[in-house]
Amino acid sequence: MVGPHVVRHRDRRGRTDQRASTGAILDQAVDERPAVLVLDITAVTFLSSAGLAVLVRTHRNSSAVGALFRVVANNPATLRPIQLMGLDREFEVFADGEGALVGAAGL
Repeated sequence: MVGPHVVRHRDRRGRTDQRASTGAILDQAVDERPAVLVLDITAVTFLSSAGLAVLVRTHRNSSAVGALFRVVANNPATLRPIQLMGLDREFEVFADGEGALVGAAGL
């Protein structure tokens, strides 16, 4: 396993409904078998059901390779859907990237 891997979502429109690109990037990150995989979606302004599905799949895939999956979400547009679906009980959600990296190996 390697140290932490951080993915920052930087879609120009601030949305996570582009499953192909975001999902492919996260799949590649999981394939690298990081100790911790952090997805920063603080710049996202809309989190669709497809985006939530990407989070669920990434959490499942991360767990399968022994990686911790953490999400950085600090605005209602992203945090509220995660909470409503109960995903904050499935993986850790942090308000900032520093908090998400606390305790990550290699730091």
